[in-house]
Amino acid sequence: MGTQQLLLIVLGVVIVGIAIAIGVTLFKSNAQSSNRDQLINDLENLAWRAQAYYRRPTTMAGGGNDFGGYY
Repeated sequence: MGTQQLLLIVLGVVIVGIAIAIGVTLFKSNAQSSNRDQLINDLENLAWRAQAYYRRPTTMAGGGNDFGGYY
């Protein structure tokens, strides 16, 4: 093989390596973002349910303006 062909092969391997590294980094970032979004969603759901319990009268199995019995 000629020197030019070896240089192109090495350059191709380097470019593929960089592309793989970038792909792994983007995947980790996306996974962290997804986990953060899911946690925020769960906390918003909990807050909504707690607020609904607080506002519901005790005769309707609610808190009657108290969080005392909320689990």
